[in-house]
Amino acid sequence: AKDIPKWVLLNNIDPNKAKGAVLEDLLEATMGEALEASGIADKAFEGTERIAETGEVLLTRVNLKEPGPITYGILVDVQQPTSWAGDYTNLSVEVEFPVGNNLDEEAVERAVGQAQKDAGNLRVEVSDGIVKGDVAVVDLQAVDPKSGNTIESATHAGFRLETDTDGWFDELLNGVMGMKVNEERVVECNFPPRWDPPELSETPAKFTITLKELFRWDLAQEDDELAARLYEGASDMAFAREAMLGEAKAARIEAFEKQLNESIGYALGDIFNTTIPRRMVEENGRQLYGARLLEMMTTGQINREMLERLSSEQMVSQYVQANIADLEKQTRADLAIAAVQEEQGLSVTPEEVEEEVENQIKDIERKEMATRAELNVEEMRDQAVQNLHRSKVFSFLRNHGVSIVVKDPDTGASVTIQRPEDYTKPGMKPVVDVGGGASSAPAAASSGDDDLIALPPEIEAMKGKEVDAALKERSLPRTGKVAERKARLAEAMAGES
Repeated sequence: AKDIPKWVLLNNIDPNKAKGAVLEDLLEATMGEALEASGIADKAFEGTERIAETGEVLLTRVNLKEPGPITYGILVDVQQPTSWAGDYTNLSVEVEFPVGNNLDEEAVERAVGQAQKDAGNLRVEVSDGIVKGDVAVVDLQAVDPKSGNTIESATHAGFRLETDTDGWFDELLNGVMGMKVNEERVVECNFPPRWDPPELSETPAKFTITLKELFRWDLAQEDDELAARLYEGASDMAFAREAMLGEAKAARIEAFEKQLNESIGYALGDIFNTTIPRRMVEENGRQLYGARLLEMMTTGQINREMLERLSSEQMVSQYVQANIADLEKQTRADLAIAAVQEEQGLSVTPEEVEEEVENQIKDIERKEMATRAELNVEEMRDQAVQNLHRSKVFSFLRNHGVSIVVKDPDTGASVTIQRPEDYTKPGMKPVVDVGGGASSAPAAASSGDDDLIALPPEIEAMKGKEVDAALKERSLPRTGKVAERKARLAEAMAGES
């Protein structure tokens, strides 16, 4: 596409539109001062202020050639009366999350197995039958045993069946074991409890399976080369497994806390009564979308070019309109969280904000996603303030009577805990609730703090950089929040003494 010559633009732009746009820009710069003078700034929702008339309309009653004040109107969404329908210090929330005693170890072994595959070879198997771990290509026909009708969504030709995918469809996988190429077998079983589409969950089906091709892995050996592939700097498999175990635990805890906080926020919103302006919901959606893009860039899911493309007005508007119901729910939760923060006087310090921003910038620069000069630090600082406020509210609520039920979405196992850290205790025993509801069993075999590490004063006083340096000296993982890294360092130093 060629650039349009400037003389063409100048001859075709409406002068009134150009003047109106300039006037709007000038007036927008004065809106903050005008709101303060009006006395409603404290009641106004941030970011909802806008000029009541367009610049073109204002020009019809303003003479720019004569000096003097310009009178204009401002529209703004103001806070509506609020009330609580319940006691927010007595919340009960349910979090769907895996429950078990060896989750991290299982995650590490899955990663080891995948690395062995990546470094190994997949060969054709022609004489033997299917054993666990094989890759089978099958023709799969599913039929409703009552009506005899084909279940279209579960009928496939040339379907790739990974036989080591535990928990996917165990009954079907068990039924194909031992099959040889060109063999046909009928397996009658129920779809798993969590299936897509949901209407098929736990319903009976008759599967006719024909094995077309069979492949078997020649896995790479567990050696120092595989260790280095698994974890940078690992000298052997024992080192790699230990480091990966630390990262797996940190990742699980972070994911659990994120989901727990989200559940608490929604539970707060459910008992928070107020009227929410539609414009505020849309603006909140824009901010959430931007924050999500920033998070994706920080974690390396997108680069800067993709960020700019996804930040177009069209993409943002599509996101907001497609998720308006969820955004209203999220906005109500945000307002409830802000109300708790104000009522409890929970504040953040400038030092906390700067540390949060610096950590984000370092993550982005370390992953070479952008340089400090390319980032909008002021916008990141505003986001950091919001994140820290939310974190303090969640911390307050989690330590003041919130009852937390963790329920495994696949097995139905559940456990009730009093504090988030109880979820990570090695003595925690999940309880299977055969009735289908949440169990109210004790949170852990040990309900005290015997297995929690009391931080020595010298470690408690350390900053994040100092903790990371000490962990690096000991070849320990430097993942997780500062508190988690301090606990890891304290445990290591306790073993050294």
